[in-house]
Amino acid sequence: MEKKKKTMQDYIELTPDMIRKNVQKNEELTKVLVDEFNRDHFDSILIIASGSSYNASMGARPFLKKIMKMNVDVITPFTFEHYENEFYGNPFVVVVSQSGCSTNSISALKKLKAMGHRAIGITSNVNSDFGDGICDVVVDYGIGIETVGYVTLGMVGLVLYFMLFALNVARGKTLTEEKYTYYLEELNKAAQCHEDVQGKVKDFYELNKRNLLSMQNCYVVGMGPNFGTALEGALKFSETIQVVSVAYELEEFLHGPNF
Repeated sequence: MEKKKKTMQDYIELTPDMIRKNVQKNEELTKVLVDEFNRDHFDSILIIASGSSYNASMGARPFLKKIMKMNVDVITPFTFEHYENEFYGNPFVVVVSQSGCSTNSISALKKLKAMGHRAIGITSNVNSDFGDGICDVVVDYGIGIETVGYVTLGMVGLVLYFMLFALNVARGKTLTEEKYTYYLEELNKAAQCHEDVQGKVKDFYELNKRNLLSMQNCYVVGMGPNFGTALEGALKFSETIQVVSVAYELEEFLHGPNF
């Protein structure tokens, strides 16, 4: 009997268990990247990523800044390679590609090495191009191989990974054990929230089916950590149902398209 291929819905349904599993093994999961960070006295973080990895990084960015007490920037590989590659201070630089095969991310890694900077690649597939010698260090962020091109599990998994990384860097330094435990408990609650939302999606769709199926364009609005969510929502709508979708920060939406 032919094995059923997984769909986006399958990976969405797997997400809460992935969250719980990765929270439980958070120290082991983040150890390689935490050790890399502790090699030097870094004063900022630069994440180089595109697509869903960029959106996930934008979602994680406010938490990284809050917990690690330093500036965090997220830029695309093309921007880094051609425009913004002058470092001021001592940034901790990582390049993210879920597949580990993105040609633009590989170019960014090559640029880093040419600059004499350590090339750290974060991926869910260590047996990819990332693991073929281009990186000085390859980090597996712990979601396995997602076989559907329009990734969902990887988006949430990367946000979670960066949050767990921040907690383990700050633990015992700027973060008390009590606060560390509190945040882990909150992340486990997020897994339950994810399941609860899944249960309500079909009802929401049926209630709004006519409007959803007749959309000509779409604005997805978010702020703070949820600006990353808005970016991902707009990307997914454009990719999967070919409806022109644009992400806006809340106040920018009010000052622009809402008028």
